[in-house]
Amino acid sequence: MTETHRRPLLKAFAAIGLGTASIVGWLSWPLHTDLHSVAFENWRSEPVELDVELAANGATASRSTVELKPEGRAALPCAWPRPALSYRLAVRLSWTDEWHTVRFRGEGTHCSVTKIRPDDAVSEPVDFEYTTPCPSTRPEPESCR
Repeated sequence: MTETHRRPLLKAFAAIGLGTASIVGWLSWPLHTDLHSVAFENWRSEPVELDVELAANGATASRSTVELKPEGRAALPCAWPRPALSYRLAVRLSWTDEWHTVRFRGEGTHCSVTKIRPDDAVSEPVDFEYTTPCPSTRPEPESCR
């Protein structure tokens, strides 16, 4: 094989090798999730006590009890690791053994609001709502930035 035939062949192999390495590297790059804020709202007319556990990458990052006034709002302190591959938020009402759980995954910033519904609510007593992207343009008191 002459030099003129070998050079294009080497360039082709180099291009294929670099392309393959780039694709493999891009696919193996983890997509980080940033949990911006974790808030709780009590829609009941009586106070509510919640047991809260927040895990980041499968390890417990925060465990606490949150006391909510009637129709009140509270937030977790911003003490969890950021960013992470995933988060798990578990909430249990003080009068039950049932944990309610939500997971946050995927690239981007997430804000969590857990709503405690009134006794006569048609749906579950605990409702998780979250938005992405966040924060909104209005200032948030529980902002972690």
